[in-house]
Amino acid sequence: MIEVVELTKVYGNKTVLEGISFEVSAGSIFSMLGPNGAGKSTAIKILSTCLSFDTGKVQIAGLDVARQAKEVRKNIAVSGQYTSLDEQLSGQENLELFARLIGIRRTQARGLALEQLARF
Repeated sequence: MIEVVELTKVYGNKTVLEGISFEVSAGSIFSMLGPNGAGKSTAIKILSTCLSFDTGKVQIAGLDVARQAKEVRKNIAVSGQYTSLDEQLSGQENLELFARLIGIRRTQARGLALEQLARF
């Protein structure tokens, strides 16, 4: 169901994910554990198509996350560790995340989030 091979993500000169690999079979339960800063949230953002990656291979349900993001989003659901909002993210980031998960483009999601925050 999920295949991650040698996944790497770099911000500037800081490598936040370095060559991680794992598989999750259909119907199984999988969790990621690690200390703050280990890259768990970054990996979830990549798996949920909200963040690009630098190298590696990521497939969900046989779909390439980098090339078939729209189709991937139709086949997944993401739930944070809390019931509705991720407390690690700002209000704007939460709004952008949910907008991206329903297929809104990144720049439009950012604009909509800022618009809603201004209205609030």
